This record gives sequence, structure tokens and C-alpha cells, in this order.
Amino acid sequence: MAGVSTREPSFSRGRRQTSSETTSPYRPLQRCRGRGVTLDNRGSDATLIIPGGLRTESDFMKALALGADRVGVSHSALQAVGCLGTRACLTNNCPVGIATQKPSLRARLEVAMSPKTLANWFGASVEWMQVMARACGHDHLSKFETSDPTTWKRDVAYLTGVSYGWVVPL
Repeated sequence: MAGVSTREPSFSRGRRQTSSETTSPYRPLQRCRGRGVTLDNRGSDATLIIPGGLRTESDFMKALALGADRVGVSHSALQAVGCLGTRACLTNNCPVGIATQKPSLRARLEVAMSPKTLANWFGASVEWMQVMARACGHDHLSKFETSDPTTWKRDVAYLTGVSYGWVVPL
């Protein structure tokens, strides 16, 4: 889409990377905050990567707005090509043929259709994030700020510093 660049931002190249496996995008941000690292670390010498727990483009956008330099999308991408999430990857018994070497199970994977489905998923995700970036007044996905999102959940507001947008005050 025109108007919003998705090219990799130059500020994150060549830095030390910090990673934390988690099921919530807020946990590593909370840990960093507790260690004195600001949520908006764009200018520090560390790159904050949220490798898991993100399922939709709105999760990706929230993580970027909270200061993440990178987000992991592997689980969602696997689901886009047909993964059912049965967690059978290491057993060689993937029911849809994605993570198996058994010919009978591999035959279930629609090889011709999967790349198109994945490209469509990535395109739609990026397009939605670009729409949200423009709605927040930004011309690049890396320009999301902590002040962009608002939450109605008290716990999220306390943990992340995101603006609380509910009727009852904090």
C-alpha cells in the first residue's frame, strides 16, 4: 500500500538482541521496564524481540507500539498454511502434513496452495498494520509509539504504561 513503508528500519541493524519466550507480548516488556529499560527503546543499544504469543496483526501492532523492534509470527504463519495446532510436530505425526516425513501424511498438505495462502496472510497483515499506522498519523510501521494504543483493561495499563481508556479511573 502506498504511504507506509514496511522496509526494515535501519536503527535495529547490528545490535545485541534480547529475546524472551512467552505467551504474552506484555511479559518481556514488563521485565525490561523492571530493569530500567524504557518501553520505547528506539535509540538504545538493545533490540527487543517478542518471539511468541502473538496471533493476529493487532497483536503485532500492539507489540510494535509498546517498543518491540521485531515480532515473531511463526505460529500464525503455520496456521495460515493449514496447521491445526495439535502440537504433534516432534512426533512425525502432523495430521495436515506440514511437520512430518511420512508420505501418507505429507500428501495431505496442499503444496501448490500453501505459498499463496501464506503470501495472502502476510499481505493482509501488513496492510492492516499500515492502515493502523496511518490512523495514528505515522508513515512507517517502526514509528508506532507507546501513546498510540489505549486499553480498557486495568492490568494491561498497570503492566505496560498504556493509556487507560475506561470510564472508571485507575
